[in-house]
Amino acid sequence: MAFFVLLFITLLSCAVITAADTTNNVTAEKTVSKDTITQKAVQTDKSVKNIDDEKTKTIEKKVTKIKKEATVEVEANDYAAMYDYVNEAKNSEDQYVIKLTGSTDVYTLTDSIMWEPQTPKLLTINGNGKTIDSHNLPFLTIAQDSSVTINNLTVKNAKAENGGAINNSGTLVVENSTFVNNSVTKKGGAIYSDGILTVTNSTFKNNNVTEGKNSVDDGGVAIFTKGKLVVKNSTFEDNVAKYLDDSTSSDGGNGGAIQALDSTEDFIILDSTFKNNQGRHGGAIIILDNQFRNSGNKTIAGCNFTGNKATYGGAIETYATTNIFKCKFEENEVGGYGSAGTNSPSGGAILINGGSYSNEVNIEECEFKNNSALNKYTYVAGQGSAVYIIVKVQMSHWINVNSLITVLILVEQYMYVI
Repeated sequence: MAFFVLLFITLLSCAVITAADTTNNVTAEKTVSKDTITQKAVQTDKSVKNIDDEKTKTIEKKVTKIKKEATVEVEANDYAAMYDYVNEAKNSEDQYVIKLTGSTDVYTLTDSIMWEPQTPKLLTINGNGKTIDSHNLPFLTIAQDSSVTINNLTVKNAKAENGGAINNSGTLVVENSTFVNNSVTKKGGAIYSDGILTVTNSTFKNNNVTEGKNSVDDGGVAIFTKGKLVVKNSTFEDNVAKYLDDSTSSDGGNGGAIQALDSTEDFIILDSTFKNNQGRHGGAIIILDNQFRNSGNKTIAGCNFTGNKATYGGAIETYATTNIFKCKFEENEVGGYGSAGTNSPSGGAILINGGSYSNEVNIEECEFKNNSALNKYTYVAGQGSAVYIIVKVQMSHWINVNSLITVLILVEQYMYVI
């Protein structure tokens, strides 16, 4: 009896070690993968004669766990191969890493990708510096509970109603990538996300929202988010939410670079550059929750804002409790007619908009230089060439150069300008 127990323990150890080794040796050709694991499990099962059912189930569970953790790496020489590998990955128990290794630098999109696997899993696309030319089609849609990581990839010329390049309802990580010349009619010129989005060391340039309406909160030219967003060390340049400012009935999209709408999740923007972006509200960034929940950590730190334009909030407009730390604001501007008439362009750099919102904004160690608020049609000064405030605010250790700070405090139904 002791001999059989010893034999079982020895063979069980071999089965687990063999399966683990198989997992580590999965290759692009997938010559060693789950089939080998299954075969070893069957051989082990046949060789062990006197083990009980409970021990058999233990072996099966361990083998199954190893199979689920396996990663398959494949190389795609063109877009068709990448597309086929994505569909293959949907029906596999393994996680896939797709490497773009073709001789051409541009992969021409023929069909949009829908990442909706049978079971939640991660898909990784390593671009290796390649470009996806979407030819006026959206590139990628990510379903809820699904995950995608994109690294070292450029996506250009994508187009949709929402989410020109990517529409994310799951978890998306973007690293060392570029989004250029993508457009939508409504929300999210490059990326629309109501899931979790993390962006690092990436660039968004010349993306557009072409038919946005402020009344329905269209905009977010680079990124439109209703979920959690973290952005680090990234650049947003020349992104435009098309808008008009030549009459009191003018309209247009908001958030020339980023719009956070109705999100109770964190909104963290760190060490990033915003240059020459445009939107009706929030030339670079707008944060708004129509349900007045004012929750989640909203922090913008270590960022540079230069040459952004809007009617309200040349660089930033926020309706939420927001921390703005160690940022520089230079030559941002608001101008044109607003909805209230000739004097309404407000907040050349920042517009802090309270109204019905119970929020506080902390501005610390920020520099404001040559920001402006002017009605360019009547040459009547706007309100707050640096900061225009309609809320309780804490400002400390800030530098104001050639810009006017206007504080508008609403107390009951009376307005006081300081």
